[in-house]
Amino acid sequence: MLIAAGYEVESAADRNQALRTLGEEHVFKLVLIDLNLPHGHSGTTLGAVAHRRGVKVLYMMAFDVPPELNGSVVSKTHESTAALEGVREALLH
Repeated sequence: MLIAAGYEVESAADRNQALRTLGEEHVFKLVLIDLNLPHGHSGTTLGAVAHRRGVKVLYMMAFDVPPELNGSVVSKTHESTAALEGVREALLH
């Protein structure tokens, strides 16, 4: 979806790979992170690392997003256009 929309995408299979990738010399404008990572890890820890590097963070979750989290979390349960719009909005702000 993101590649088809013209975005450059770097993916990570797990939290450790994501941490290594964030520690490399890549320049990221935004990271899209699942709030519930494998092996009981939280995406917020990874998001904190990205924030310290000056990277914008947008979280995803498999449930409907509570209203107080709108704008910082997108739901994976909705159409992909909603997630794509969340990415566009996060990059604008």
